[in-house]
Amino acid sequence: MQERYYSPSGRYGKMAIPMFLAATLLILPILGYLYSFISGFIPFIFLKFFATLGYFYVAYLVLQFCVKKGKIRSTKFYLIFATIALLSGYYIHWVAFFSSSIAESIEGINIATLAMNPLSVKSLIGLYSDIGITLSKNGSSGKTWNGGVLYFIWFVEFVIMFFLPLLSGVVGVDAPYSELNDDWFTENKLSKTLEINQSEEEIKAELEKHNYSILENANLSDPDFDVFYRVSLFDSAGEDDYMTLKKITVTYAKGERKESESDIVENLRIPNYLTEKLKSKLA
Repeated sequence: MQERYYSPSGRYGKMAIPMFLAATLLILPILGYLYSFISGFIPFIFLKFFATLGYFYVAYLVLQFCVKKGKIRSTKFYLIFATIALLSGYYIHWVAFFSSSIAESIEGINIATLAMNPLSVKSLIGLYSDIGITLSKNGSSGKTWNGGVLYFIWFVEFVIMFFLPLLSGVVGVDAPYSELNDDWFTENKLSKTLEINQSEEEIKAELEKHNYSILENANLSDPDFDVFYRVSLFDSAGEDDYMTLKKITVTYAKGERKESESDIVENLRIPNYLTEKLKSKLA
């Protein structure tokens, strides 16, 4: 009996390991070095925060590229290698920072020698915490941060540089993949949305019972509606297709339109005819 929802096979492609090795040994260390270099020119703490967000976004794109090209359908595999890769980038950002800061004062210190001495890097972080860091504010010398406050700032930075890309990247692992065709399912971009009057529980129950009339007979929604439904379709030759249905709720705050979404069904197996019918209706 076929499962109603898509479930990853736990496999990965032959390029997965080479790609994650490249990310661990080359790409993310370079990214960490560039982040440290750029941060050194930023005197304002709020601007440094945006640089950290930029690091997160690029690291996320790197991991997503590895997942897609490496055909990774194993969460365990992804978490192990992504953790190692992200820690390498985070570590090199400290190495680059200290190598540029103390290279002139200590003979023989450079990024290569420091990278091979993690205990020295750890000691330097502790010393740096005691000395503190003074960040500019409004063009003048600002307050010096040290001790627990500085460790808190570093913790936030670590969360953005490590946990955010790690958890964001794992989403791609769960995307539908065709073991038959050895490739990812094609996601269809649908511009139109649906108006459905039934409750979320009723919609889910009907779809799981193979009753698709709730979608086939639904009207197209108006762009100004505060509640509507968005469909994502995934197809691959020779296989049943998959569908994700999201409920979109629109709110307004200070004149700004914001959308929040919740999954009704995610990667539900559907027949091919329904995919074609919904594509012609919503494309």
